[in-house]
Amino acid sequence: MSSQLGAGQVSGGRARLTVLARPRWPRARQAQQQVGPLRRRGDREPIHREPIHHEPSDRGTATVELAIAMTGILLAASIVLCVVGVGLVRLDVQDAARVGAREAITGAADADVALAALRVAGAGATVHVARSGGWVTVTVERPLAGRWGGWTLQGRQEGKEERWEVTGGP
Repeated sequence: MSSQLGAGQVSGGRARLTVLARPRWPRARQAQQQVGPLRRRGDREPIHREPIHHEPSDRGTATVELAIAMTGILLAASIVLCVVGVGLVRLDVQDAARVGAREAITGAADADVALAALRVAGAGATVHVARSGGWVTVTVERPLAGRWGGWTLQGRQEGKEERWEVTGGP
């Protein structure tokens, strides 16, 4: 790059020379004349740059990508919630069968067994008590609520009846 020395200036007893940068290529000279002097990295004022213009077809792509991702996330979350709900109903039904079998083993009447099991199983449950050869089987069934159609969960518990007799007294 060639440079030109400007006229000397004297101020306060010191001589100062101004260096003017002159670009070599004609297009660069035209740009410098239109825009002004080129600035370098060490200059204090920032270089003005034009904003980046994207193609019109690129607009809204982030929104579409977010919508697709959110649909997948919501679908996965709803599946997880449904599976957890079915698992909780299954635990309730199994626990109700266990409570009913415990009541039946101790010699309670079938109506008392069914009442104890229904308290644990919740609304819509049915309880069946079967006694055979000293064994008690309690079966609790409960249909799933909502859009699950005709699905029914079942809990079953068996136990040996305990019989005792109180004889004699103090």
